[in-house]
Amino acid sequence: PVWGEKSEYSKPEVGLWAIEPHIGKNGIGVKWEEILVVTDSTAYWLDDDLPHVNFWKNKELLKASNG
Repeated sequence: PVWGEKSEYSKPEVGLWAIEPHIGKNGIGVKWEEILVVTDSTAYWLDDDLPHVNFWKNKELLKASNG
């Protein structure tokens, strides 16, 4: 389901959610899957040490340090 301000759903169900983004342009694409853990009071990624996340974090740190 999709949640928003006007959605009939008040909150997601507790459990594990597979999030599978797809990005593509001009015949080239990529997809990956991450697991989101949803509890009664919070949600968090099952693994927060992911190669693609670390790549972009490091790229931003280098950009910031170079001015």
